[in-house]
Amino acid sequence: MARDAAGGVGSVEESRGGAITVSRSLKEVAMGILTDDMKRVVKEQKLGFIATVCPDGTPNLSPKGTTAVWDDDHLIFVDISSPTTVANLRQNRAIEINVVDQLVRKGYRFKGTAEVLTSGPVFEQVLASRRERGLANPMRALALMTVERALPLISPGYNLGVSEDEMRAQYRRFFEALWGEQRT
Repeated sequence: MARDAAGGVGSVEESRGGAITVSRSLKEVAMGILTDDMKRVVKEQKLGFIATVCPDGTPNLSPKGTTAVWDDDHLIFVDISSPTTVANLRQNRAIEINVVDQLVRKGYRFKGTAEVLTSGPVFEQVLASRRERGLANPMRALALMTVERALPLISPGYNLGVSEDEMRAQYRRFFEALWGEQRT
């Protein structure tokens, strides 16, 4: 159990697989589920793979280059051209977002629920931020995800004793070769 500054009580549990789950009492001041490393990976990578559930129960997976951290418990992404993802979230709020650093082959999977916003303070703040940065793509909606569970994603290559530096070097060479082939 953990007690916060306001006297609220909650618990943080980590399972054998590294999942982090936060449970809280109503009195508790937010004790964020997103760690500094999770925030760093999301900020650096930006591209999140968003999984939602279609009305027929099948999965829908869609990459979103606008994935960002909102606060210690929330991720967001902007609907620029995501009609299926947004429609799915309006019918079923279940969502998973995976963000992976392609060079080190590590990242995180975030599970939770999301609401679609088309107005309000959060929507307006994100819209203003996009305008300030000169982003021209229209923002039709904003998905605000409440992260309820976070799990590490780690390549099985590390099971062979490969270091992060070795993994980075291997995939840097791979991508450089791939990009070199595309230029010719």
